[in-house]
Amino acid sequence: EQETAQRLLSEGGLLVVQDMPLGAEFGIDYNSWNIGPKFRGVKMIPPGVHFIYYSAVDKSREGGSTAGPRSGFFQTFEKEQIVVCAWVPATETLERRIPSADDLERMRAGIRDLDRFLAPYSFDETLKTWFSLTQYITPAVVARLQPDNGCITSVPESAPLAPTPAAAAPAP
Repeated sequence: EQETAQRLLSEGGLLVVQDMPLGAEFGIDYNSWNIGPKFRGVKMIPPGVHFIYYSAVDKSREGGSTAGPRSGFFQTFEKEQIVVCAWVPATETLERRIPSADDLERMRAGIRDLDRFLAPYSFDETLKTWFSLTQYITPAVVARLQPDNGCITSVPESAPLAPTPAAAAPAP
């Protein structure tokens, strides 16, 4: 396992998460965390298809906090790829960002400074189980199956229903 860890440290993907609120839930594949003050993302992500998910937490309720609906998206990581996501407070969503070439170069140059804020991808039984479930899922399959906006949520979006003619008519 030490050999795998060393290889993933140099070759694995990196997910940088910006501005995620404290206490929010964040996960990748089978691992999830409640966000602490130092969390900035996940390192050593093996190449392949991964599911990134999150939910906001309402801390204003008496007696504790309540997690919101879980949302997420599939992301295919390539060797040494850096993916950047940022929390959008207005919509309580985690959105992928496309960094400029200069920003990517700065991230690569500053990886040692960022490293202490990154959770390591768990490659124990989680990795084996995840790969056994996803080994036949290609990026093309993901693109075909996920919603147009790329976001999968535990609560379906709904539109207001138009009144039916029977409901719109006054009762006799």
